[in-house]
Amino acid sequence: MKRLDTVKVFGEDWYTGQVAPMSESYRRNVKRAQEKDIYPAIGTTNRLEK
Repeated sequence: MKRLDTVKVFGEDWYTGQVAPMSESYRRNVKRAQEKDIYPAIGTTNRLEK
């Protein structure tokens, strides 16, 4: 079973499974949002923390 501990690891797995089949422009926009906004802010956060 794959470990999806951090938001970034989870996000990359989600991207591969859910976004990769979408259009190139959609993929680019999602990837940009992940890298510019989401990962810098919470990418290393353990997604299981309460």
